[in-house]
Amino acid sequence: MNKSFSARKALDSVSFHVCANSVAILGLNAAGKSTLLRIFATILKPDGGTISINGLDILRDYRKLRQIMAFVPETSFLIEELSAVENIRHFSTLRKVRVDPSEIIQKFSISPAKKPARTLSKGMKQRLMIAIALIGKPELLILDEPTTGLDREAKMALIEILSGMRNQGTSIILSTHSEKEVREIADSVVVLEKGKVLLYGSTDQVLKDLT
Repeated sequence: MNKSFSARKALDSVSFHVCANSVAILGLNAAGKSTLLRIFATILKPDGGTISINGLDILRDYRKLRQIMAFVPETSFLIEELSAVENIRHFSTLRKVRVDPSEIIQKFSISPAKKPARTLSKGMKQRLMIAIALIGKPELLILDEPTTGLDREAKMALIEILSGMRNQGTSIILSTHSEKEVREIADSVVVLEKGKVLLYGSTDQVLKDLT
């Protein structure tokens, strides 16, 4: 798979195959992680190549993929003037799914729940975005750098949430630059460097090869 923006190659002959419930895309800034995830999420189209997720081609079957996946970008998609409760109601209405906002708030320990989202910490915003992404119970959750900017306590809480989701059967693809997070969450790892795949395979093997 390839993807370029003007003369800059963001992804260069990227090729890998993994069979796992949770996959981490590991790499430094500008490695191509966000571009790859946005292609997986059917937001960007690759310039060439074939990509399938759970047996579905991302170009031919993009409508089916969008029905079973949710994407949490690095930047917030929340409506800042609405509260956590109101954001949950808004996005559940858009998706035509009935939910109990108070139940979601309690499950993800989101606080404060009735003040504008702009007053929430970054960690709480991440929890709220993940909670909203899970409305409708998607089979696959894609997250772009979900722990960036979080303090240690917020990171640990978010990792616990993601690990619990994985254990309950939700497939996860996430990008990160932290090997520690990879160990906590991922079954398999793809290492990107300057738009190319450096390594891929099981978490234990890849991290061993990196040392």
